[in-house]
Amino acid sequence: NPALDALSLSGITDNTRYSISSVTGVCLQKGILQPNDIIPIQKIIPGVYILELTGTDGQRGIVRVIKE
Repeated sequence: NPALDALSLSGITDNTRYSISSVTGVCLQKGILQPNDIIPIQKIIPGVYILELTGTDGQRGIVRVIKE
């Protein structure tokens, strides 16, 4: 962090839902990650965003992401 074109996450071992939102709560992108996937963010303008991950077991994680 910060990221330029893509987000690469370690520790993803199962299909994981993700969403990227602005700090005001507007969802800009969402999808499903599989192990070793990356999240392309080229189309998102530079700024601070919230990445929310939800595993198949329902556990959630929230991370702040900076896009350059």
